[in-house]
Amino acid sequence: MDAGDLRRVMRSMGVDLWTLIETALDVAAADYGKELRARRDGIVERLYAAGPGAADGCRNCAPGAAAERAAAVGLSTGGMEGKGSSSPAAGKGAATASPLSMNGDEKGEEREEEDDDHPIDDKTKILAIKEFLEDPDQKEDSLVSLLQNLADMEITFKNLKVKKQI
Repeated sequence: MDAGDLRRVMRSMGVDLWTLIETALDVAAADYGKELRARRDGIVERLYAAGPGAADGCRNCAPGAAAERAAAVGLSTGGMEGKGSSSPAAGKGAATASPLSMNGDEKGEEREEEDDDHPIDDKTKILAIKEFLEDPDQKEDSLVSLLQNLADMEITFKNLKVKKQI
């Protein structure tokens, strides 16, 4: 399907782009969860390659580094919406499952074991989130998504003491 076909379908169905994307993601997560998770990094990379920063480049990093950081952080597509989104579902960001919760990391005991086994992964994610938060051009929705990702990490006090050096 090309862009013109998509626009015609959206006009004929009376649906806006953001509702279509959110609904497609909901269906993909429900019906094709494993495939969606497998394709997630590529999707995030395409989102950042097509974003406004792609034309003028990121002043803080090398080309492609933003997509790598976004993948490390596990940004959801909700972070890409602007303040003026016409989507009625735009306000449900907190209720939408984050990539971490989609992977089943909500179980406290399993998460603590992962923290012990992979402390560098969380440290990398925290550093990537810190870099994003320091960007003055960050959109409000992106900031909320980043903070939600931090909350979803469920960092234990033990690991937080180790990461205090950050």
